[in-house]
Amino acid sequence: QYSGFYFVPDRGFALTALTNSDGGAPFIAELFFTDDGALRPFAGLSNPPATPQTLPPAERAPYEGRYLAREVDPPPGDAEETWFELRAADGRLRARKIAGDDQQEFDLAFYRDNYVVVLDDHGEPTAARADFVPGPNGRITWFRLNGRLHTRQD
Repeated sequence: QYSGFYFVPDRGFALTALTNSDGGAPFIAELFFTDDGALRPFAGLSNPPATPQTLPPAERAPYEGRYLAREVDPPPGDAEETWFELRAADGRLRARKIAGDDQQEFDLAFYRDNYVVVLDDHGEPTAARADFVPGPNGRITWFRLNGRLHTRQD
C-alpha cells in the first residue's frame, strides 16, 4: 500500500494518490518527490532543498533512541511491529529498521531542525524525508517516516 497527499490551500491545489500495486512506490515517488513531481506543474511550487548538514554530537543526541510503530491487523507475512534504532554516526544518524525478520540500515542527515533526508548507499540524498516531533515537554517523542509515526521508547 502506497499513498501520497499534497494540500496547498493558497494555490487551490490538492492531490492524493492511493495504490495497492508493486509499482506503487515508484509511482508515488514520481508524483510527490522526484523533481518536484506534481507540485511544479500544478501549483507552481517546488520542494525546498534538503541539503545534508553535519551536526556535532550534542545536537544529534536528542534524536538518538528506539522508536516503535505497531500495525493493527497486518496482512499475512507483514510484521506487527516496526522498530527504528537511531544512533549518532559521522555527523548524521545511523538508522536500523527492524520489522519482523527484515532488517536494514541507512543514514539520515539533518537538513534543518527536526528534519532529515534519507541517504543512499553512497551518502547522497534520496527523495525520502523524515521528521522528528517533540512532545509537550519539548523532548523528541516521535519519529515520522513514510507517513508512519513511531513513538520513542527510551
